[in-house]
Amino acid sequence: MSLKKNHKWLSMIFFILIFIIRHIASYNAMKHREGLWVVDVVVYFALIVSLPLGFSLLFEKNRKINYYLMLFVFFFLAYTTSYVLLSPDYSDTLGRTARDYNLSIFFHYLIYFSAGYYFSPEIIPQKYVYAFFCLLTINALINFDVQTYRISFEGFSSEKIGVYQFLGDSYALCSLLAISIGKRRILSSYLLLVIVLAVLFFLNSRTSLYSFFGVSVFFILGIAKKKFLYFLYSVSTVAILGIYINFKDLLEKNIRMFAFLDLSKDSSMTARSELIARGLQGIKENWYLGDYAGQLVYGHFGSYIHNYLSIWRQFGLIPFLIIILFLLIFIIYVLKTRRIFKKTSSPGALYLVLGGLFCFIEIIFARSYNSPYIWFFWGMLISGRYSIPFLSSDIMESHNND
Repeated sequence: MSLKKNHKWLSMIFFILIFIIRHIASYNAMKHREGLWVVDVVVYFALIVSLPLGFSLLFEKNRKINYYLMLFVFFFLAYTTSYVLLSPDYSDTLGRTARDYNLSIFFHYLIYFSAGYYFSPEIIPQKYVYAFFCLLTINALINFDVQTYRISFEGFSSEKIGVYQFLGDSYALCSLLAISIGKRRILSSYLLLVIVLAVLFFLNSRTSLYSFFGVSVFFILGIAKKKFLYFLYSVSTVAILGIYINFKDLLEKNIRMFAFLDLSKDSSMTARSELIARGLQGIKENWYLGDYAGQLVYGHFGSYIHNYLSIWRQFGLIPFLIIILFLLIFIIYVLKTRRIFKKTSSPGALYLVLGGLFCFIEIIFARSYNSPYIWFFWGMLISGRYSIPFLSSDIMESHNND
């Protein structure tokens, strides 16, 4: 087996450990308040698997434009790491230090980027991906609480309930992989999307649900023919009417998931609006170098802006501009690579677009700089395996022949 093939399998193992095994282990360990060591073992094993991938990036022979993009990645990590090491090591009310908190985040950026760089969905048989998807779905359904219309958090300690964010994100990303490797038949894809949206509703993460809904609309519009869209509109109308009939019951039992109906009454949105206002004030007063750990004046390290503007606030303009560069390249990729919806196109290219778009929506609206998942898809993009649209045709051909 070639070295590159080994890297692809290591990347796939990393994906399975983090997004599937950790998903199931985290929920059940926190529910029963025992076995948390299993979660630690899974994470440490994933870390061990990712180390050869990160090390290999230093010796990767890449094409010219990807080489320069890779330099931006390493410059970003070097700049922000130096920034943290040269800044005072503040502590918050929870006993965490700024140095440990931020360096851990940068390390996650690196390992997710490395895993994404070598990720290739084509190497794993479809039946295994579908089995993983079914496993996560069954785990959610057997723990469904009919009294609250969500997954049960009975037995969870108050500080562990926040795991629903990871549960929602990991389930969505695994589901998008199952969709990407499928045959892209419109009806089966549509039914799969409906199932995923229902389960995400149960998992109680609004960001995961809303982001996945946006990706679903994009996907359906991409693969559906005009006549079939009319059929989908009809089916969706019936489904919406069904929800409307039972809306009062849903609203009473799980009002959290319908907070968008009146954001002024949502305590979480009110708190986040306040954090955004304070964060933007910090950017305004320190627009170039940033306002490192400025949130400690009124909270703890988690009191950041809940989107990727938090990078500008924490580390200044230069790292933020690099993030903007990566986002723009991804947007160009999405707009230019229309062939991904064809049945003959690469599952990896489709997953790059769907998974990347999911994470893109999240970091624009709700996930702060401590969310590393977008880096996985930036790794896939910069690897050049699925071609960057503005490359010259000869380079694109050489990529497609790899």
